[in-house]
Amino acid sequence: MLVQGTRSRDRLTQEVAATALARYAPAHRRLSALTQRMRRRGSNAPPTRTAMLVHGTFARNSSWWQPGGDFHNYLLTKVRSDLYSAGDRFEWSGGYSDAARAEAASDLRMWIKDHDLTGIDLFGHSHGASVMMLASHDEPALGELVLLSCPVHVPKYFPDFSRVTKVVSIRVRLDLVILADGGGQRFNDPRIEENVLPIWFDHSRTHDPGTWQEHNVPALL
Repeated sequence: MLVQGTRSRDRLTQEVAATALARYAPAHRRLSALTQRMRRRGSNAPPTRTAMLVHGTFARNSSWWQPGGDFHNYLLTKVRSDLYSAGDRFEWSGGYSDAARAEAASDLRMWIKDHDLTGIDLFGHSHGASVMMLASHDEPALGELVLLSCPVHVPKYFPDFSRVTKVVSIRVRLDLVILADGGGQRFNDPRIEENVLPIWFDHSRTHDPGTWQEHNVPALL
């Protein structure tokens, strides 16, 4: 049933099924198909310098976070004109494991060093935000972390507040993918600005341009 759910045309059904399948059968071949690297989409935009999107689990080949994708385009044109848009943008496997996230955090730190982007602001969805938090525990220092629908697994995934300037969490109510993940729904730390939108269940709504416009999410950053 879970494998069948991963092939659903409904995005939320697909996300919940994939997350649940990854918890109980992490080596299933269907999950490999969701994380297999595909050819990157190119971009003619100049390589802007101070903010970047980090995708979450199973989202490596999704379009929304890549240059030309709906959410990337929205952030670039309406929120952060300095959003990184070059073809060598950071990506990670999107694998559902602590090891995959740890490797991604190490790769993210190296990517930032190679691009000389100390203090970069990061927007991360789901466990992409977990990757960002892990990356904050070593050099280089980061800027603001914006956590979109991030599962709460403290202390395993938690920021080093001495190496970031600000942490903002934006989420929906009773996120079904986080429920399938087994994570907490909210952080309970005053150093993380928690914002719960008046939306129920849908894990992907926090990277929906319509959601950001309707609920004035930029004002929460």
